[in-house]
Amino acid sequence: MPYSALRVANTLISLAHEAGRVITPMQVIKLTYFCHAWMLGLYGRPLLEEPIWAWQYGPVIPEVYQALRHYRGGPVTQQLHDVNLDQFDAESTDIIRQVSEKYGKFSGIDLSAMTHAHGTPWHQVWRGARPSSPTISSKPTMKRLLNAEGRDRLWHPISPPYRSPLNLLLVRQRRQQSLGRRLSLTLKTP
Repeated sequence: MPYSALRVANTLISLAHEAGRVITPMQVIKLTYFCHAWMLGLYGRPLLEEPIWAWQYGPVIPEVYQALRHYRGGPVTQQLHDVNLDQFDAESTDIIRQVSEKYGKFSGIDLSAMTHAHGTPWHQVWRGARPSSPTISSKPTMKRLLNAEGRDRLWHPISPPYRSPLNLLLVRQRRQQSLGRRLSLTLKTP
């Protein structure tokens, strides 16, 4: 079941504050996008109710952008208001938590660079025909790039040598699927 992007963003803000990390609006927006992408890639279902747009500086969820824009480039200091408090399902909770842990340490600029890599869903939409409604999440491009052969293109290497945590995850997933066990999202960095 898809959830409000504001709710996912609020959870990411809360997790960052609990970990003692400063989080900026750009980080919140990109991490929310990554949570959605991981859910599509691993479970084949969307995490967010709202569409994700391909803007000049990367994928953006307009509702989250509007809620955070008054912070500009500064740290987000408060939870978002008017957020539904229903519980996330176990898979969604796990993905949000792990994306926060694994990618929350990257700056907004680093996260943006990951989303801008050649071949990513944003790149496909932004560098493509630029339709009047350049949404990413509703495009077949995102689902195609998140299938088993294209998942690694979602995250761009930050610095060499880089072994994609997603590649490590896929190997583990295939092994566990062959054993008939459910896979939890576990990312390992080299």
